[in-house]
Amino acid sequence: MTRTASLLFAAALLSSTAASAQAIDPKVQARIDRILKRTPLIDGHNDLAEELRENYGGKTEGLASGTDRWTPKSLMTDMARLHQGRVGGQFWSVFIPADVEGDRAIRNTLEEIDIVKRFVAAFPRDLVSRNQDGVLEVVISETGAVESAVMRTPINPRYDLVVVSAAKSWKYTPATLNGIPVNSELKAGQEIKIPSIATAPSRRR
Repeated sequence: MTRTASLLFAAALLSSTAASAQAIDPKVQARIDRILKRTPLIDGHNDLAEELRENYGGKTEGLASGTDRWTPKSLMTDMARLHQGRVGGQFWSVFIPADVEGDRAIRNTLEEIDIVKRFVAAFPRDLVSRNQDGVLEVVISETGAVESAVMRTPINPRYDLVVVSAAKSWKYTPATLNGIPVNSELKAGQEIKIPSIATAPSRRR
């Protein structure tokens, strides 16, 4: 018995474009540029895919700029503001609450994976993604409950804890022997994709 799902966290590496709402002393700006060039600013969690799925039917058009003026719900992310904020890397979260189960959870997950793939593909000058794999393993009891969950191939301590915690709430149809539920050593694999660092194309003016 295997339950497999995918969580995609696509990394986006952005070119640096100096921008600010207020005037910055040239010496300070030069120092900021030097620091961010050597040490990219990495944002560890962004729920843009969830927001687009829940509020805009999964559309990815119009993300170049101005999403703070969208209605009925403004967004905190677009390509212009990622550049303005000097973001060097972005973890895109495919977030499904742990209490969403069954077909709905699978559907929502796949929809958000598709959303991330589409907006990354739509902005090749702004976003570049790379992935590496991890594996979650669970042991299922005779009642169908998850007895244990372990990241056999860990990815990131924070995400590992979230995934393991969610897995412990999963329920399965238990294995049977002569029609009677029995304890089993069946394990379920979970493929997780999370970003590694890539280098984005430079923007030319």
